[in-house]
Amino acid sequence: MFVAAARVLGLVTLRVANDIVLPLNISQYSLELSTYLEKVSSIAASMGVTDQLDFAKLHQSIVGLQNASSELDNQAADALKRLSKLVPDIPHHRHGHHGKGVKALWRKAVRLVKSTLGIQRRPSHPVREFREREGQALQIRSHHHGKHPDTGHKNKHGKGKHPHHGHHGHKRPHAPMPNPKKVKAIKQVLLEIRGINQKLAHYESGFLSKEGLKDREWYLHKGTAPGKWLGYGATTFPALTEALTIEKSTSLAQKEADELAEMIGKMAERLRAE
Repeated sequence: MFVAAARVLGLVTLRVANDIVLPLNISQYSLELSTYLEKVSSIAASMGVTDQLDFAKLHQSIVGLQNASSELDNQAADALKRLSKLVPDIPHHRHGHHGKGVKALWRKAVRLVKSTLGIQRRPSHPVREFREREGQALQIRSHHHGKHPDTGHKNKHGKGKHPHHGHHGHKRPHAPMPNPKKVKAIKQVLLEIRGINQKLAHYESGFLSKEGLKDREWYLHKGTAPGKWLGYGATTFPALTEALTIEKSTSLAQKEADELAEMIGKMAERLRAE
């Protein structure tokens, strides 16, 4: 079981790390809530207490969350489409001679993208820093001996070939200046995607309650939780379901249904927030 869990978590980590938009299917999650409500309605019908309960508000809030989730999915798809049109036009030069002004502008653009995505600078690492210092020292020693640090070849004057010169001594063409308007457009799309990711990441936290489940206050999630007497078995809408199956209280069930309706309604509002 632990091996399987580790594999799943590893795949999830790789997927999350490689996707621009978080691969969280909240639309499917929202659709499943209708199934959760159908289960509770079936329990109420089997107990003969349907006429004592009103799930209309809860149903409406679930439909509202489903619509908001679908709208966010469409927004994410549109943002990715716009980004794919912008990114291919940006040249990616790993080599070549750049003027100081061009290099500075490119560095600024890279920092802009990283900061927009929330990418932090790499933390210090003693081994990596030692290797970097050793590499810099090797370049300096090679330069003093008239060799290029990358190739080790000497030219006819005993000096290493310039890394930005071709085999015939011709300079490679300069990289074009990045279009400021395009950089601004990319930043706007990335900021939009960042906001979408924040909404996706915090979607499920909307089910967390301050008081927790009855007799199990440490379980805060009112969407799903282990059943009170089911061991590892999951119960959907646990507080509402157990108010009927265990507590046999329609008044408590109505209270839980109304609270769920409010929680889910707020989730929809957060997904639609600018």
